[in-house]
Amino acid sequence: MGKFVKISGILFSKIKFLIGITCKEDVLKFGIDRYNEECRSIVMRYSSEWKETVLRSGRWIDFEKDYKTLDPEFMVFFFSTLVFLY
Repeated sequence: MGKFVKISGILFSKIKFLIGITCKEDVLKFGIDRYNEECRSIVMRYSSEWKETVLRSGRWIDFEKDYKTLDPEFMVFFFSTLVFLY
């Protein structure tokens, strides 16, 4: 079984609209793994638009070796860094 993670307001609004989840109990009924996968698919649905917007704005980003805050490796690195700093 996966771990329940709170998500941003925009993503929560989208998932609430698409599958009707409004609270933690709904997530548990739906299944945490299914819920997490649905959230990932929503985020990835807009990744091409994000790439286009970033390139138009003149920013250079390596999209081939990018990271996403939803990647477990990024989360482990981020929280390990916080633990180290504090």
